[in-house]
Order: sequence, then C-alpha cells, then structure tokens
Amino acid sequence: MRRYFLILALGIATLSLVSCGGESEIGAVNDGGSDGAVSYGSTVVETSRVLTFADFEAAGVKHSKDYNTEGLPGAIGASLGFYNTRDIEFRFFPTHEIAIREGIPVAHEIVGPDVFIKRENVTWTWATADQKACAARVPGGGRDCTRSPKYGDFVVYGNVIMFCQAATAEGARELCQAILDKLPKS
Repeated sequence: MRRYFLILALGIATLSLVSCGGESEIGAVNDGGSDGAVSYGSTVVETSRVLTFADFEAAGVKHSKDYNTEGLPGAIGASLGFYNTRDIEFRFFPTHEIAIREGIPVAHEIVGPDVFIKRENVTWTWATADQKACAARVPGGGRDCTRSPKYGDFVVYGNVIMFCQAATAEGARELCQAILDKLPKS
C-alpha cells in the first residue's frame, strides 16, 4: 500500500514539475502523512537532457569507479564519484521515463531509516559495499562499516538517479542540488 502511495506522490510531483516548465531546483514532496514526513526519493525533475558522467565532471564531480550494471533494471551505466569529499552514486538510464519506472523501485532499497543494506536485501548487488555508512576505525585504520545506508536520499534528474551522501534526506537533497546548480547549460 505504501509503495502505491509513493508512486502516486511521484506521479503528482512529476506532473507539477512538467506543468511548471521542468525547473531544475529540487524540493521535497510531502508524502501525505499526518506527521508531515517527507518520503524518500520524492524529488523528480523532468528534463529532456540525456546526461552522462562527463556532464557531472564538468560540474565538479570527480570520478571514482564504474559499476557493472548486471541486475540493475533498465540501467545503461552506473558510477561512483565524489564531490566536496562526499560520495555520489549515479545510475544512468536511456530516458527519464525508464529511470522512474525501473530505477526508482530499486533505488528505494538503499535509502531511508528502515533500510538494512545486505546483499540478500537488494536487487542490484554490485555496489552494496559502497552503499553502507562507514567510519574510520581507530586504532589501526581501515573501515568500520554498518549496514545502514550511506546516502540520505536520491534525486531523479532527467535520465539519472543520483544518490548523495548525507546523514539526512534534507542534507542529501542539498548536496545533489549543489551539483545540479553547477551542471553546464545545454
């Protein structure tokens, strides 16, 4: 039931953005709950641009690695980058519509307070090690990773789903917006 409500909310958000000319500033959509909570992955910006990682590099994102997209429905590419020392995961799709239809259900598997990132719990397993929140281990170095999500939320911008590293959904959306603001105009 919650998934259907989320799809409805995303549809309404998409329609409202299209009717407003598809502006590039992102914002949260209220999920309709009585507590005013914001649903995860609620930011959808439709644009006719088909973006590649090179567009995000021009906006200041540094490349870290590319992922195998086997098992990632509809995707034509996936990369990990970083911006201002924070990780950003990008999933590329042929069109905005495919990103919404096939990408969003899988994206919800790695964001939100109730998510437990484990290979058995996700559809696409190639990036699970990089999707967990980690901290430096003291002493001796290394990584101390939990199974909690690293990414506070995701944004669908055109043909791309961006996951931005932050402790909160609001922080993730702010980081994603900072990158989107620097994208070269087409």
